[in-house]
Amino acid sequence: MPLAAPVVFGALTEVEERTMALEARAFSAPGRQTLLRVPADRAVDRALRWAAALGIVAIVALRLAGRLG
Repeated sequence: MPLAAPVVFGALTEVEERTMALEARAFSAPGRQTLLRVPADRAVDRALRWAAALGIVAIVALRLAGRLG
């Protein structure tokens, strides 16, 4: 019994701390559970992503061909 009491009290304290942390992050709030907003995917963004991907592929190809330092 003398060894069990500190373990039980420690577990209860840890549960209480986790509960307060989750409440501080509004996990019990109604509605969506995220703070993130999904940004609009514009045509310019898509074009830049494709250009970056193609640039990486071109650099790797040039590097493997020995044309790039």
